[in-house]
Amino acid sequence: MNEQSGELQLSVSLSNASDRATEEVVQVYFSMPDSPVKTPIRQLVSFKRVGLAGHSTQQVNITVPKNKLTYIDDAGFAQPYQGRLAVTVGAGQGIKISQDRFQTTELSLP
Repeated sequence: MNEQSGELQLSVSLSNASDRATEEVVQVYFSMPDSPVKTPIRQLVSFKRVGLAGHSTQQVNITVPKNKLTYIDDAGFAQPYQGRLAVTVGAGQGIKISQDRFQTTELSLP
């Protein structure tokens, strides 16, 4: 988390084990289990299209803007989120795709 901007900076390693060059869309989803109101199970907050040569690995940096670290309260206003934040990064939401296509980790926001 960038203290000055409030942005969340993520870095993931992306690999292509095939012989052919390809493109992948790395997607970042948030879940906010400690929100005081009902929030989406998974919410797309950022993505990045990446080209990969065959048999290569690349470090991908993704910045999630500060406004994506909020929830909408019952009055319709954006509130800064505090608590556990589940972050899923990969080729999809983690639904109907194999486990090796995404990774989930949990952070704690003060």
